[in-house]
Amino acid sequence: CSIMLELTEAHAPLWEKMHQLRLKKRFPHALLFVGPRHENIPQFVGRLLAFLMCDSESACGECRACHLLTQGTHPDVHYIHQDGAG
Repeated sequence: CSIMLELTEAHAPLWEKMHQLRLKKRFPHALLFVGPRHENIPQFVGRLLAFLMCDSESACGECRACHLLTQGTHPDVHYIHQDGAG
């Protein structure tokens, strides 16, 4: 089960910015993503987490970190949802 998701066209500029921050080792310690539901923010965040947390840095879907992300049990990842948003 691969955890890599396709980027939407709207996400491409933000993805590039995140990628550049990581390459420059300037990635922030925390991020807050907010927006309308139709923006597919959870999918973008899932892909970003896989990219950042994967043991092979490729969102392989096979390593321990990828399995924990897929199961929603990675100890370094915390989600905050608006009440009633699930």
